[in-house]
Amino acid sequence: MKDIFDSADGQLARAKQLYSRHGRFLDSIGDYVVDLFLFGGLFAFLLRSGIHPPLAFFISLTGFFGISLRVSYHVFYQTSYLHQKKQYQTNRVTEELREEDYHEDAVTILLQRVFFFLYGWQDRLMNRLDLWCLGDIKRRNESAIAGWYQDTAGLLLGGFLGFGTEFVLLTICLLLNNIQLYLFFTIIILNCVWISAIFYRKIFLIRKIVRAEEMEGG
Repeated sequence: MKDIFDSADGQLARAKQLYSRHGRFLDSIGDYVVDLFLFGGLFAFLLRSGIHPPLAFFISLTGFFGISLRVSYHVFYQTSYLHQKKQYQTNRVTEELREEDYHEDAVTILLQRVFFFLYGWQDRLMNRLDLWCLGDIKRRNESAIAGWYQDTAGLLLGGFLGFGTEFVLLTICLLLNNIQLYLFFTIIILNCVWISAIFYRKIFLIRKIVRAEEMEGG
């Protein structure tokens, strides 16, 4: 239900042209709070199941940071794609305070500061990861950069790392009364998908773009 309403409010805001920086930050901070409660609850469940407290804490913390970083990866490429298409540029790739941000109301500025504290380091990490994967493509032409951020397979792989996947898996595992299965998927399987998405870009997408450039030039 959280995932459905979370998607619906964003779609409605965009359809009615009612989106704002204020809502953008509030939405992401809300997601962070939901994750804290989710993995706090999982930590309590592991303790009640007899798991040693340090191990229960480690598992919960690993799950929390795993989902946070995977979603940041997904949002980074989704936002980069939208910027390439010149669509919905309310979201920035990185959200450090800029001079124009100080013209916003006090609540929006406060929300942006909280957002940057929670997500700023993740956004910087995703940017560095992207630059590592890009290699020398960043020195190529605009067509190569467009191919990098608009690649369908790369976006589909990243799409599996969003909140939707997490909440579907969690719902199924709750219905099966098997939280351990959810932890296996979120800590092992989805992190493997994330690694696959990274190396798809680092190895295969680079080759695809270089071949396309060679064909255009040849």
